[in-house]
Amino acid sequence: MISRTIKQVVFGLNEFVNSIYNDGNPLKDYVVMKHIGTNMTNNISDEKIFVNLINIEEDIVYKNQMSANLFTGTTVQSGAYSMRVNLYVLFAFNPGETNDEYSDSIKLLNDVLRYFQGHRNMEVDFPPTPAFTLDVNYHNVSLEDSNNLWSNMGGEQKPYAIFKFRLLEIEPKNSTVPTSSIITIPELTVGHK
Repeated sequence: MISRTIKQVVFGLNEFVNSIYNDGNPLKDYVVMKHIGTNMTNNISDEKIFVNLINIEEDIVYKNQMSANLFTGTTVQSGAYSMRVNLYVLFAFNPGETNDEYSDSIKLLNDVLRYFQGHRNMEVDFPPTPAFTLDVNYHNVSLEDSNNLWSNMGGEQKPYAIFKFRLLEIEPKNSTVPTSSIITIPELTVGHK
């Protein structure tokens, strides 16, 4: 589900960038899902924007929501609940090796900001899973955190932006073994004095 969501983001962003720079030619892969630790300065390729998942965070606000319960007389059967997560996705830009290529990477950074400003809510649809909407927010990173991020990824800092995609719902896997707990509620008798 996470991989397919990011692939859909890459596809939509690729269409947007191609509409700006490609003049009706066959679609190029300007945007690719790629591990940032690999060499980003490949001038042979059209790849200019690298998309990388850098963190997954469980949304604890929704963790306390009640799971699906089935009440039958004096028994409550409780099933597993869905996990809701936020994805932090890094968009890094290939700076190339010349000043003009670096300038182009900054233009692409601006285009990505424009794209997500116009797509604050993204519809994600993977049948047979029901369609859902992700909220997209720019994620600010301090200079210190930025330095730590690039150091941990083993590369020199590139122009980049991080976006938070809120509330991807991950359903528990169906199982033939019951994963629910059953609670029996004793019957209460009301007496008269």
